[in-house]
Amino acid sequence: MSGEPSYGQIVHDTRLAHEADQAALEGRRRFNLGSREERTPAQRELDERIGAAVAVRAVADAKLRNERLEAQAFTLGAHREVILRALRIAASDDLHAERMADLRKDREALEALGGGEGQERTDDGKGPQ
Repeated sequence: MSGEPSYGQIVHDTRLAHEADQAALEGRRRFNLGSREERTPAQRELDERIGAAVAVRAVADAKLRNERLEAQAFTLGAHREVILRALRIAASDDLHAERMADLRKDREALEALGGGEGQERTDDGKGPQ
């Protein structure tokens, strides 16, 4: 991390500030909220998620744009059919290679058993007797 507080730390600090305001309004001197380290891992994870959700919303509200990402998405979209066709061919090549490997194994097994392409077959189709 770059030394900046995490989203969870920002959320927790906001909770502390709110608790301090509430304590002042009620005339209390003590906070009801402890340090971030005292929170359970689940509570710290919740703070992180809240912070991340707020950050995503802030970016969306600000309508920040990433032109490089948009250009990449446009390029992928423009070439979608070609990419899908190439993926289908690669998948079928893999399937073909698997089938060929299975056929080679079958041929080797037949040859080991005394049958195969190089062997003559008898009239009963069982191979040499």
